[in-house]
Amino acid sequence: MKNLFFSTINVLIAVLIFISFGNRVQAQSAQAFYYHYDRKVMLNEVPAQCVVAFSEIVTSDKAQQLALKVKGLTVIEVYGPMRICRYGLAGGETWASVSGKLLAVPGVHAVYPVYTTPERQEIVMSGQIILQARNQQQEVEILRKCKDLGLEVAETINMGKSVSPFLVCETPHGRNPLEFANNMQASGLTVFAHPNFLIECRNASVPNDPQFGSQWFLNQSSDKDIDAPEAWDITQGSSSVVVAVIDGHGYDLNHTDMTGKFVSPYDAVNDDNDPSPENQYANHGTPCAGLIGANTNNGTGVAGIGYNVKVLPIVIGFNANSAGIFSTNCEIIARAASRVINTAGVAAVSNSWSTSTYHAAWEQSYSAMESNSRSGLGAVVLASAGNSGINTTVYPCAFPFVVGVGASDGNDQRAPVSNYGNMLNVVAPGVNNLTTDRTGNAGYNAGDYTYFNHTSAACPLAAGVCGLIASVNSAWEGWEIAEILGYTADKVGGYTYSVVPGKISTWNVEMGYGRINAFEAVRLSAKPAAGVSNITSSSALVSWNTINGVSNYTVMYRQTQDNSWITLNVYPAESGLRKTTIVRQCES
Repeated sequence: MKNLFFSTINVLIAVLIFISFGNRVQAQSAQAFYYHYDRKVMLNEVPAQCVVAFSEIVTSDKAQQLALKVKGLTVIEVYGPMRICRYGLAGGETWASVSGKLLAVPGVHAVYPVYTTPERQEIVMSGQIILQARNQQQEVEILRKCKDLGLEVAETINMGKSVSPFLVCETPHGRNPLEFANNMQASGLTVFAHPNFLIECRNASVPNDPQFGSQWFLNQSSDKDIDAPEAWDITQGSSSVVVAVIDGHGYDLNHTDMTGKFVSPYDAVNDDNDPSPENQYANHGTPCAGLIGANTNNGTGVAGIGYNVKVLPIVIGFNANSAGIFSTNCEIIARAASRVINTAGVAAVSNSWSTSTYHAAWEQSYSAMESNSRSGLGAVVLASAGNSGINTTVYPCAFPFVVGVGASDGNDQRAPVSNYGNMLNVVAPGVNNLTTDRTGNAGYNAGDYTYFNHTSAACPLAAGVCGLIASVNSAWEGWEIAEILGYTADKVGGYTYSVVPGKISTWNVEMGYGRINAFEAVRLSAKPAAGVSNITSSSALVSWNTINGVSNYTVMYRQTQDNSWITLNVYPAESGLRKTTIVRQCES
């Protein structure tokens, strides 16, 4: 039995030790964190830096004016659409020591640190949080809680039927968004709740100067292409099918080779309908859109793989620079997803950009696009694998519901710069892909066209093929289109493709299911419209429309109580309507 007797001194020591221990625990629990769903992500403060959230959109001049008012403050970067600026601090100042002076300046909404995650990734927040209710019944309760906490709902983003919308909430003056986001997530009412984080992304490629060649990736004698003309023999794409392009840069909406091809253009940064390039560096979106939707067979410029398929251009980025880097945030991405979901006919979504981190709101936005587009049929969401030439993980490519696209070269090998790994589904040509450029002297080159490279060029091609698949059969669900794209890919390049658990076909770590084949994908998708009539006890009349590129049709039947199909005959393809009479006694 333990001795429970303590002298007065020992009791005092014990109490002091307990208090000291309690203080240490309290200090540790006060460390900043945010919730990734229900998992805590611990954060550390970056010394000698702070973020200032403004009440209105901030310009470079306004950010500089504030720096002149507070000693030791220097502008690092302005994120105008997010109404925040990142500042450096000199002379031993910290965010806490300058916050009082800054909050006294009219127009300053809040001041808080720049953080890093345990993986040393920097976290920059706006003065907002973003959240989603677990179900529609809890939306009213969440709105009540927002009011109690002093949160103002600034935006409600529709994410489709039977799904709770995203709420973007302004936090009170002078307060850190983390405390409000964490309070909401801890309540158990939300799928996710976290600050409206800044996300810094990188485009997957920067094109080289045009020197030679043409659109070899669509058709070439050595057949390292995607067999576009053969696919076009079956379908030239439907104008009711739309492929969305989500890009950090804007689009030349007036390009002569894209006339009539854009639908519902959208700038998710400024929430308006003008996704034009913001500056001289914002060139990336136009080539991506052209690979999918450039007018074909019009006697001008280049062809687009989608032929008659339309393009929904969405810009999500700002602060584009010469290195191909742009900034965005979760609210902007959610707006982009909502536009995709609520635009009729979107069968595929192309994303030629990547970043190394992601947040719950972003993941849920992409999941909603994949499942809720086309009135619930869903869309194929595709993303480029990035261009570091390594086995790695980047987002959105690595989301499990996203089709990861790598780049192949003119020899059907993995392009050396193309990333690879478990996130990869397919590859597509991505070397010297001739496509549209910003008109005139703007863009990557003088002139209206450019050679576009790497996984940025590969992803739109794969998305365009998905548009052709949907054009052949509008009833396909998004996941079915994705499986057709992978299942029909060519096992090229001399690589070993193996059976891998969870994969729909043999797979290779560098090439995924292989290089896409538009013709095989469209041919597998083509199901002729068939009808059965004049049914008697011994015969029936079957009729169907022939499809270009299909050489024959197999007619099969089965008895109601039997699951096995019996082949009746194989009929050669003929133009027009084909009819045959089945005369066969059915067994009772």
